[in-house]
This record gives sequence, structure tokens and C-alpha cells, in this order.
Amino acid sequence: MAAIAQSPNGRVNPSDLVKEHGFPSQSSFQNVFPGLVVAGLIKRVDGVDRRVYYERQQSTAWTLAIELLAKALAEDTPVPDTVN
Repeated sequence: MAAIAQSPNGRVNPSDLVKEHGFPSQSSFQNVFPGLVVAGLIKRVDGVDRRVYYERQQSTAWTLAIELLAKALAEDTPVPDTVN
């Protein structure tokens, strides 16, 4: 969520996130996107340069995501692998 929250224009492409953040593969986190769509936090945008993008929707959850990331980094807290 923090990567989406930090997106300058509010749009992210799953393949770009894999490259930018060093995920082993897109499938390692792709199951997160449908839940964020259902929660109304992101909206799927098709047909932009023949790629799928997700657009961040207005929510205080994004502020919380950044706050939690900052707290974890400040305390050097290990982030558990919640994907597997």
C-alpha cells in the first residue's frame, strides 16, 4: 500500500512495481489488488498504453500506510512476509 500511496500521480502498474521494488514476480503480490479494488481504495484503469493501471482513490488509508511504513523504518522493525 505504501508504494501506491507514494505514487506521484496516483497510478501504478503492477509490472512497474515489481521492477521498482524488487519483488520476485508480479504474482507475489497481485492477489492484493482485487481486495483494494473491493475496498474502494483503488480503481482499475484499462487501456492506457495497452497496460493495466490502478488508480488510487481518495482515502485516509493512504496516509496511514505511509505512517506505518515510516514507523517501521524508524524502529528498524522487520516487516513480515504477508504475501506467502
